[in-house]
Amino acid sequence: RKVCRKMRFFLFFLLSCSACLAGDHDEIREVLAENFRACNEEDIDALMDTCSMDMPDRPGFRRESAILFGEKDVHYSLVDFRVTKLRGDYAEAWIVQKTYSEDRTSDSDARRAFRNGTTLLPQEETVGYFASFKRERGRWKCLATISEPIPQRKPEPARR
Repeated sequence: RKVCRKMRFFLFFLLSCSACLAGDHDEIREVLAENFRACNEEDIDALMDTCSMDMPDRPGFRRESAILFGEKDVHYSLVDFRVTKLRGDYAEAWIVQKTYSEDRTSDSDARRAFRNGTTLLPQEETVGYFASFKRERGRWKCLATISEPIPQRKPEPARR
């Protein structure tokens, strides 16, 4: 009977921990999605809201992001994501993102759609990198990129 009770407790503990890890994973992925959305919408305040107050050189990041938003129309999308470390209020994740320039200046929807879907714009770039996250007041925030971006191989086109 004691063994059964211990096993039940262990299984309950294991399931509880798995649910917590899944919840943290989903919350970290969501703050990353919010971060990408803010970048795509060029919303500096929304972008900074996704970033930790402890982010290294936070004012510099804000300034450089504003400059980038003013000079370029860049689109970010999440290709792959997985939490690799979780310790208390800190986490690390492997992120693969696709980045490409987006034409927002064409005078017609058809021309804009054509240019965004062809090689007339600079070639897209897919990179992977490690990033850290910090939980602040119960909410995960982006803390820092902790590795150099690594170009990712694009899938080979289907042969006909």
